[in-house]
Amino acid sequence: MKPTITKPAYPGLQHEKSKPEENLARYSILLYGQEKIGKTTFAAQFSRPYFFLFEPGGKALSLNKSDIQDWGHFRYLLKQMETDTKYDNVIFDTADVAIFMCEKYIIETNGVSDLTDMDFGKGWRALRSEFASGITRLIKSGKGVLFTSHATEKEYKTKDGRKVTRIFPTMSKQAREILEPLVDIWAYYRYSGTSREILLRGDEEVAAGHRTENHFRGIDVVPGGKSPKEAYDNFLAAFENKLETQEKQQPKQKG
Repeated sequence: MKPTITKPAYPGLQHEKSKPEENLARYSILLYGQEKIGKTTFAAQFSRPYFFLFEPGGKALSLNKSDIQDWGHFRYLLKQMETDTKYDNVIFDTADVAIFMCEKYIIETNGVSDLTDMDFGKGWRALRSEFASGITRLIKSGKGVLFTSHATEKEYKTKDGRKVTRIFPTMSKQAREILEPLVDIWAYYRYSGTSREILLRGDEEVAAGHRTENHFRGIDVVPGGKSPKEAYDNFLAAFENKLETQEKQQPKQKG
């Protein structure tokens, strides 16, 4: 007797247009910046956050958090988070370390000492597949997800031969290639004199941007204010198109 296979009840075609999401707690964000600039304290201001801490941090803060031991630990917690109703946002801190934990998981799972020991690029494909799967599941959990990374800069040549120094996240190329297409907002947290600000629109010198047509209208830079709470309040106001700004412009300083 053949076993009965239960097919999943997939939803059919949706004939009504979806409405743009109005809740910031449903968006995915990549926030990168200099070490100790306050990414963790800023993230702690989000609605009912839970921290997946892949690297040591947050010791001076009172947080709902898990200190991630390895990628298997993340997979275990991810399954719980997919059915959780207590938290609105997950803080993934940092993507830099997470991708290395994922690489170690692939190496140990396949019994090799290095990804290059797996023939025909299978190791790198397995890494991309596993990391992308975990990230996608987290984003599809219905919660807002804020990924953090540090900042670095590198000189490169433009098509017209000019040398330009560009600021971008320090996470590996594999992590950037997966994360940047998936997130809704990628922003650079930087110093501006003695103040801080969040750059939302980049150029050839800074990596930043968003794909939220109905939000952040006319806003390229969000002032950080004098505290993490003020920075978050300004960010939320900018998202809701309520932030009062002076003349709209995009500063060229690198911070």
